Amino acid sequence: MSQYPSPYTPPEPEPYYGYTPGGADYLAKPRRAGLLMIVLGMAGLLFGGCMVGIAFMPPQFYEQLKAQSTAGRVPTPSEMTMSGMIILVPSIILILFGAIVRTGRRWAVITSMVMTALLLAYFALMLVMILLAGGQAGIVGTQLLASVAMFGVIIGAFTFQFLGLRAALRSIRELREWQYAQWYASQPQSPQDPPSEV
Repeated sequence: MSQYPSPYTPPEPEPYYGYTPGGADYLAKPRRAGLLMIVLGMAGLLFGGCMVGIAFMPPQFYEQLKAQSTAGRVPTPSEMTMSGMIILVPSIILILFGAIVRTGRRWAVITSMVMTALLLAYFALMLVMILLAGGQAGIVGTQLLASVAMFGVIIGAFTFQFLGLRAALRSIRELREWQYAQWYASQPQSPQDPPSEV
């Protein structure tokens, strides 16, 4: 019997399924994190679309809204359109990156973590500005409480998303370590270039 190693090279593990022979699913956390991003992006699309739709309401609607407002001022149609677009664009990006994160792409997870951190900083700043404006104007009522509750829910959702992305990144790192171990074990005699980074 020949002592030379067999020329047959075992196939490399598929990097995007994430399953190992032991039954571990390393891409379960990226799929959950990506799904949450898609859900938050869809919610942003609905909210931003409603704001853009309100911008096309007749002038009588804004007059009635101004009469019912305790602050004495309501946003103009152009301001509503701008606010809606500011929400729609990040929402679309969240959906796109959420779909990529579900495949286990590490660069997409890292980019999504940066975007989520920026969104958290923005919403936290908005919450502080609302509290300061309400305190200076002496406004303490249902409108201020509703705004604080809304931003609190948004901040909580994106905080949960950031933690999910961090867990997804750790899971992808574990998957890569397992893949490298399998590659080196299958190539003891003839080292080649390691599998490409995902």
